[in-house]
Amino acid sequence: MKEKNIKIKRMIEFIVFLLISCILFEKVTWIFRSNGEEAKEDICGFKNQGNVDVVLYGGSNLLRFYQPLEAWNQKGYTSYNYATSSAKADLLKAYIEDSRVSNEAVLYVCDIRSYPMITETIDDASLRNWSDSLPVFSRARWNGISSFLFSRDLRETDVPSFYLDIIKYHTNTNALKSEDQWRYWNLNGIYNVDKGFDANDGHVPFERPNVIETIGELTSQQANALDELLNYCDDNNLQILFICCPYAITEEDWLTINAVGKRITERGYDFVNFNHYYDEIGLDFETDFGDINHVNFLGAEKYTQYLMNYISSHYELPDHRNDEQYARWNSDYESFTIFQNEWRSDTIITVEDHLNAKQIGESLPNVDEFTEWFSWIKNGNYNVIITINDMPDGLSAKNPLNRLFEKYGIDMSMEHYIGIWRGNEALLTSPGDTKIETAIGKDGGRGLDQCIISLEDRQLLIEDTNYYKAESPMQVLVYDRNYKRVIDNVSIKISSDDSVILKRQ
Repeated sequence: MKEKNIKIKRMIEFIVFLLISCILFEKVTWIFRSNGEEAKEDICGFKNQGNVDVVLYGGSNLLRFYQPLEAWNQKGYTSYNYATSSAKADLLKAYIEDSRVSNEAVLYVCDIRSYPMITETIDDASLRNWSDSLPVFSRARWNGISSFLFSRDLRETDVPSFYLDIIKYHTNTNALKSEDQWRYWNLNGIYNVDKGFDANDGHVPFERPNVIETIGELTSQQANALDELLNYCDDNNLQILFICCPYAITEEDWLTINAVGKRITERGYDFVNFNHYYDEIGLDFETDFGDINHVNFLGAEKYTQYLMNYISSHYELPDHRNDEQYARWNSDYESFTIFQNEWRSDTIITVEDHLNAKQIGESLPNVDEFTEWFSWIKNGNYNVIITINDMPDGLSAKNPLNRLFEKYGIDMSMEHYIGIWRGNEALLTSPGDTKIETAIGKDGGRGLDQCIISLEDRQLLIEDTNYYKAESPMQVLVYDRNYKRVIDNVSIKISSDDSVILKRQ
């Protein structure tokens, strides 16, 4: 009997030792983790929000689009963006599983926009942004990792480092000096005021996409991920809304999203593709986007207004605004308002600057007086491309062309000059060379325009269009980097009376 008691005691001691070791292992892992701070705050912060009526799942298509605190202010229901940047849609089931550990929502909302991005390729960030923001031994985490990895090509993948991510981060010793990292020693102290919203205050103009009704074919990987999610919703009797946020959707994406939507509705679930509702939302593709995949703050305000009106009109949700138990949501909104005002102001300033540059660009080809023209092309929204294949000589000190030479650092003792400038910044200058190749424009997810300049071959190519003026010893091309288009293209010549002539034909 005594021996039996000793064995039991040792077994208990061993179990306690294992538990303590696991707890310490997990806490140390948290300190060393170096995945995105935004992801860690959003995922850890969810569990400390109290009761959340509506939980939305997805990637940056939620983080930049939907403002939970504005929905709180106007409608009174609580909501939260359970999302991480770069997320793939086949993680949605794992997201829901993890969120339900601490919260049973009235309504679950899944944004399926990233279904076209489900491929066999393993993009570390798409998994780690989420998996490395959860407790190491979380069941939902391990299930999500397994489902994600083992539906893909695992060649050259360090599988164990996803489950025990300290393998990846153990050399991150600088984290020990970071106060932010030590915050995760106590996960109960992580509270997210913004509820998973982080604004994009940039601006990139786009053409409005055409609506395509054709239904494409899902890959087996996409179809399996969707069926697994829908089966989970069936088994757990979830009230769920599937959505697709509005974006500069491609024809290829339309085919996939339409196929996903068809399968969802056939299974009896609600699906709304907001790419059918640009006018109703009030989205302006010229002003309301920060990049090809995300609205800026102006677009987020419009989308939030439309989505929260849709949710409140189609589902019965409580209004907690006068409930003392939710008083913190009121104070959170007051704090959030300060950021809202800053985001709105910054975005408006950027958009107005770009629109003003566009307006100037439209009138620039009508300006013939050199000094006035030169004052306008120095706008930081423009790329100015200068080519000189026959350097002028004998300019008088009063000739206004000297300002251009001084501004762009052109050495008149050189025979040739090629330069690309944006405002006061020299993007590329090559005074001695006669050929250069680079990329220009503002990307925003659209890609850059290839630019090839060759004085010998008489080329000034931008995306395969040749703007070279063969008869001109000096040429200046002005390119709007936001709208990615040439707005003026002039030959510059000196007249017999020492004046500057701008010639466009």
